Amino acid sequence: MKFIVKRTTTGVVITLSAAMVVLLLATTALGYYTSTRTKLNQNVYALEYDGARNMLYAGYQNGLVYENDLKGGDWESTGGPGASGSSISCLVYDAGRSILYAGCDNGTVYQTDFTWQGWITTGGPATKPVLTLTYDGANRVPYAGTKGTNDIFKKDLSGGGRWFATPTSQAAGSR
Repeated sequence: MKFIVKRTTTGVVITLSAAMVVLLLATTALGYYTSTRTKLNQNVYALEYDGARNMLYAGYQNGLVYENDLKGGDWESTGGPGASGSSISCLVYDAGRSILYAGCDNGTVYQTDFTWQGWITTGGPATKPVLTLTYDGANRVPYAGTKGTNDIFKKDLSGGGRWFATPTSQAAGSR
């Protein structure tokens, strides 16, 4: 683990190696940060936190997602939703249904409920990389933003299961 800590008049600047995941936990009294020490030799592209279980998830460039309970234990693999050569670019957690979604740079979104089924595909909103995910808990709908399509996609959970462009992105794309 390689990092440099510099104190400035406005705070602390930390430079970290790109090959490790770091959760920066501020402590009010001391103003220091601690590392979660993954010891995995991969770049981290996405983080998501489950407050009910106090679990942190990290999505890696190798298509795997790891979890840590933030109690000092090791990072555990949840398996790998990413297809061969695909990176995890974003994560979002549905706390109401205990489902973690992972967007990949191959244009596919996967989900897991942490049961024996592992990661399953929800299909893909596009053939372009999924750069961001968010979840509307009130309506139980995931949304995905993609690179190169200028669209925001919404997942149809009413049985069809397809992703479709939202009206807002369709209107924005027609200008």
